[in-house]
Amino acid sequence: MQLKNFLTLFILFFLTCNVWAWNDTLTHPEITEKAIDESGIDAYLKNNLNLEDGVNEQFNGLSVTRIMKRGSKLEDEPNCRAANHFHNPHLDWNKAGLTDTLWFVNLYCLLFSDYDPDSVVSNLTWGTGFISAEPNGNEWTFQYDEKIKSINENDWASGREYYHAFLTGTDFQGSAVAPDEQSRKFYMTKVLQSLGQVTHLLQDTSVPAHVRNDFAQGHTMVVPSSQDWPWNWTGNGFEIFMKGKENKSWFIDSSKYVRINKTDLKLSDLWDTNDFTGDTPGVAQNALGLSEFTSTNFLSEYKMFTPGSPYPKETHCQVVLKTPLDLTGPNLDRQYISSTNGHPGTQLDHLAVISSMKYFRDVYFPNISSDPLPLGMDRNCYEEYGSYIIPRAIGYSADLIDYFFRGGMDVSATPFFFDNYGTDPNALYNIIVKVKNVTPGEKMKDGFFTLHYRLDDNGTIIYGDALCGTRQCTAPCISSIASGEIEENQEVVIQFYLPSDSPITTDNFEQVQWSLVFKGTLGNEENAVVGKIFPTTEQQNDNWGTLLFNEEWETLGGYPENNWGHGSCWKSAGLQGHHMLDTSSGCLRNYLVRVADWSPESVSCATVAQPNIPVSPNTWIQFLLHTSQENPIRLTGKDMQCQYMELEFSNGVSLYFYDGDLNYWPNDLPLDPNHLFVPIYSGALAIENIHALLEKNGFTISGPLSLDKIMFSQEMIELPNKPSATQTLNMWINSLRFVNTDPDFSICQ
Repeated sequence: MQLKNFLTLFILFFLTCNVWAWNDTLTHPEITEKAIDESGIDAYLKNNLNLEDGVNEQFNGLSVTRIMKRGSKLEDEPNCRAANHFHNPHLDWNKAGLTDTLWFVNLYCLLFSDYDPDSVVSNLTWGTGFISAEPNGNEWTFQYDEKIKSINENDWASGREYYHAFLTGTDFQGSAVAPDEQSRKFYMTKVLQSLGQVTHLLQDTSVPAHVRNDFAQGHTMVVPSSQDWPWNWTGNGFEIFMKGKENKSWFIDSSKYVRINKTDLKLSDLWDTNDFTGDTPGVAQNALGLSEFTSTNFLSEYKMFTPGSPYPKETHCQVVLKTPLDLTGPNLDRQYISSTNGHPGTQLDHLAVISSMKYFRDVYFPNISSDPLPLGMDRNCYEEYGSYIIPRAIGYSADLIDYFFRGGMDVSATPFFFDNYGTDPNALYNIIVKVKNVTPGEKMKDGFFTLHYRLDDNGTIIYGDALCGTRQCTAPCISSIASGEIEENQEVVIQFYLPSDSPITTDNFEQVQWSLVFKGTLGNEENAVVGKIFPTTEQQNDNWGTLLFNEEWETLGGYPENNWGHGSCWKSAGLQGHHMLDTSSGCLRNYLVRVADWSPESVSCATVAQPNIPVSPNTWIQFLLHTSQENPIRLTGKDMQCQYMELEFSNGVSLYFYDGDLNYWPNDLPLDPNHLFVPIYSGALAIENIHALLEKNGFTISGPLSLDKIMFSQEMIELPNKPSATQTLNMWINSLRFVNTDPDFSICQ
């Protein structure tokens, strides 16, 4: 019973100690904060996610920086989790995890935690899910033991899925998990926490004991710490020494930070490039993974010159003494071994310290003086180690952050609206999006694009999704649009259609934020997620998706929105013409009557605007007209009435749109070479590129062009006799818009 109680108390004492890795209250958070500052995450959040405060943006009361720092602390909780924080780069990845454990630690973790010691995996696998690299170095096996996955909800893959939920509101299976603003922010918090925890894992591979399978002795040293007595009396000497060294120049001087220098970078390269094989590195130091760099150049307390770690080699080391050995003085100067005798990597003056006992061993026990040097570590070793390790841990952590947020898309978009006869006035019909892949050196492929929106309706946040989209007019409209392969700087155009019950209209369009999301393979990474929230503030200021002219017919008196004026309209007993706002359909209505047996005179009614709209090759007109006639009159082969919309341009050209279902344009009208007659279909949305329409019909455009006049007109031509039946013309103008688009836009109609 006494032995059992002792073991229980010892295990509990042992597991309350910070024995696993860098100090998680100071060192890890400090490395993470410096990495955040070194990385491009601040600019990414501002430019790609529209988070104006960048790393100072608040999610659930915490800044981006603070959440990631907290994640880098939480990865060590509970202690047994940290058994997965070791990676030996000289072994196959499925065998590279910690095996140098203590039986009572295993027993405790088996009985009192979710972390079964039989399920321990390597640091690389725990963080990324990879267990092997294919021989060609490009295709990776991404397999997971389900039990491991179920207890690690903050690895790289989880962070990607949380990011997808933040951007789209759904998980990878398409299930709705974040329908509102609060839950979206919650998932962004999980993104950042997961990234902080994975960054912690990478940082652990800068600790020599973590890449040389050194736990049983290397992490159970008695290293008293006056600040934390008695809790930190056991642990790894190097890790404990580094606590509180955050003011060292190699910690705070960003010019000393080392970033990985490797083309065609893969996520796992930051840990282990799998290029270091055999006894020869053969790879530049800055092209090594962090575990390879650490294992190659440094020793841990109890795994020095072991067969499983080919470097540093004893043959590359020599004994050095900075000052002459003085055996008569009160103190015995320490001797060190250096790696300055041909080591192919980073050469250190203080690779390890030679025990002072060597002198007495040589004097009093000469028979064993040829035995291996008694070696250890002291503050001079730790200081020199830190000067190389910490700047690289910070730099590689910054690389990891940048790798997560590396996906880039430039997006420009143009909206088109639709008026459904008053039931959905001014509703967004579709939005045409041009996407450019601006991810340096990486292509997007084997994935899908989706479009989502966030509408702030007077403080009420409404989320929604595009109904479907297409990249080709003849292709079906589907909810997820296949990406194909998009090289760097290549562009694609996608037309997204909104549901008929979408709340987005011309009135609230400027309050909408759009999220274009790509999920697929980015470079070497499968299941990558790239998001672009737009429009940016700059795009908003530039009036993105420029709506040059928008007539909503909300008021009648003078049509103040766009300075409409009335043309001539008859009002007499025999002839009537007037304008009215048809509130039942949200339209402007022009109404014209010639009463039976009253007058044969000609009569017209017009509504006119003089907008002075600049017309570029990228200017489109969108409108919806509906026309009707009652008792139209034909005489000698010609119709005696007409209804049209006329556009008059600064170059003297007039463009007439008339109902192509009816042959009512007076067929004896003089053929003016500056007039173009274009048939439309009553009640159908018409969308045309003005330059293209004019040029297709033989009009050459040189120099600037502007639209000077818009006129809706109905005419009844003079008759030889009074009509025998009352003749009526009706014309409803449901919408009229001019939109400037990107040069490459086209629209499916």
